Amino acid sequence: MASLFRTPYGTGALGSTELTGLQASARTGLVRTSLRGERTLLTGSAVTVIEGELLTAP
Repeated sequence: MASLFRTPYGTGALGSTELTGLQASARTGLVRTSLRGERTLLTGSAVTVIEGELLTAP
């Protein structure tokens, strides 16, 4: 989830619209994010460990 929030800042600093990150832990994996206008696209493989809702202010 943190990747979604970091993407606009990281892509601006690097001059790119895409980022790739490594989850360096026992549940290792790659996550890719890319900016699509005001939205962030998150791709990669995942295992659900918790479910919930993200609420934002209107």
